[in-house]
Amino acid sequence: MTHLALVGSGEYLPSMLEFEKLISKPGKYIQIALAAGQEGTDRLEYWKALGEAQARRLEMEPWFVPVFSRTDAQNFSDSFEDAGLIYFSGGDPTYLVQSIENTGLWSAVEQAVNNGVSLAGCSAGAMMMGPQVLGLASFFGRTNAGLGLIPWNVIPHYDKFGKFFNFASKSVKTDVVGIDEETALYRADGVWRVWGKGKVHIAGENYAHGEVVK
Repeated sequence: MTHLALVGSGEYLPSMLEFEKLISKPGKYIQIALAAGQEGTDRLEYWKALGEAQARRLEMEPWFVPVFSRTDAQNFSDSFEDAGLIYFSGGDPTYLVQSIENTGLWSAVEQAVNNGVSLAGCSAGAMMMGPQVLGLASFFGRTNAGLGLIPWNVIPHYDKFGKFFNFASKSVKTDVVGIDEETALYRADGVWRVWGKGKVHIAGENYAHGEVVK
């Protein structure tokens, strides 16, 4: 079963182990830290080590994909046919979208998903999947385009930064989904459900662990 997962925070952490186990199948644990591509070697090594540790806990083989710029993404020519989960971690969502759209890397992701591999994104990785990416520019009525895989614009870390993003989203009149930290909204067989210790917030409704989002 293919899952599409939007995570508010906590990618690769032990607290999200059971969720990642839920959405994974046997295969390689694909870590894509492109959203942090401008943050320097130390930060990229942090994501690599964090993901490798989670892969070991899941008894999966880690694959930290060395793609940190649009040029890297365009030149990517491998496939993810042996993947058990493809996971985009956090960073800058606008940089992520601008770096990955219409590239060899994104083609490989799409092909794997079409073949039954689950796709997850946390924080920036979740934000990229909406029709727009909210940010500081949203205060002035401007947004950057997302990939449009889902109908909502995503607000991660909602329990921490929700008030800021709520104001930004109202200025551009967009539909949003707020996802608390260490919480996920995931789709399987066309149904969206909540997993985690927090809640998911859509159109004034709050959904807790196990509930179906309508």
